[in-house]
Amino acid sequence: MAKLLELSHDVIEAHILDPENNPLPPELQEQFNRVMTAARLLDDYPNDSQIVAMLARKYRASVTTFRKDLALAKEVFKTKHTFDWDFWFAWQIKDQLELIRKCKLQGNLKEWNQAKKVLHQIIGDKPAGVEDPKRMEHTTVYIQVVNNNGTTEYKSIGDVHDLRPDEVQELLEVMQEPIDEKKGEELMNS
Repeated sequence: MAKLLELSHDVIEAHILDPENNPLPPELQEQFNRVMTAARLLDDYPNDSQIVAMLARKYRASVTTFRKDLALAKEVFKTKHTFDWDFWFAWQIKDQLELIRKCKLQGNLKEWNQAKKVLHQIIGDKPAGVEDPKRMEHTTVYIQVVNNNGTTEYKSIGDVHDLRPDEVQELLEVMQEPIDEKKGEELMNS
């Protein structure tokens, strides 16, 4: 593994792009092939032991060598199993925001609007919120009841549920009773 890592990036890139005119040294050619094979297998097989077994069927080397090649493949080639989606998503949003800011400062409204549309596509719509069926258990709601004698009571929804049917009927009648302007003003100020 150390030998392949000692090569410069340009040499490896030249070999990948044009292997016939830029071959690797023969002692590194097999290691390069093993690492490339391991990188291709990583997309389909996330289990390391499966990849090592497949490499053992194809190449003649020790299990330790295959594990080192697999580690190098994971380091060099990011796969769908090791891809950092959160980092990529944040980077994409940041890049788009910089483009929006740049277009606005330059006064390029057409590109500015287009960049905002792309940002909306990146972020997407706000997901629909799911109503919490136990929301009423978390929040206590009080109903203000003004009795005929002028006293004010606060009853929670739970207390209203516990009232007898005739008490609920009386409460509804009081709540639906029309009031004059003066009484409405008093209620609004209280």
